[in-house]
Amino acid sequence: MSGGYAQDIQRHPAIPLADQPGGFLMQGFTPVGPQITFLESPAWEVFFGGHPFGMKTTSLVIDALGLNHTPPQCHHPLYQAVLFRREERQLGQMIRYARQFYPQLDGVETESGRLWTFPQGGTITLSH
Repeated sequence: MSGGYAQDIQRHPAIPLADQPGGFLMQGFTPVGPQITFLESPAWEVFFGGHPFGMKTTSLVIDALGLNHTPPQCHHPLYQAVLFRREERQLGQMIRYARQFYPQLDGVETESGRLWTFPQGGTITLSH
């Protein structure tokens, strides 16, 4: 890594999900409409609202993996992501989705599903 993690990531342009090998990589999740737009966005911050059960939480959990980069960002040893919920009771849904999707990329659960570590050392933390 020449210029640090952030510079290395910026050198990899976002890859549209349709161009991923085998289509979207997560078994059990097929994004549609706003989810595709959200997941393909190269922006660091995205406002993504909508009605209940609009797949916002699912999209957030999937997006933290960084699948629109090659290799996925979670496979970088310095990668760290934190997903927040306002209240602790709201973490349950995120933890359920993480348990469904993160093992597909060899994520290992610790701290009752609040911390996920990937083989190369990248981590995703679920917090409030």
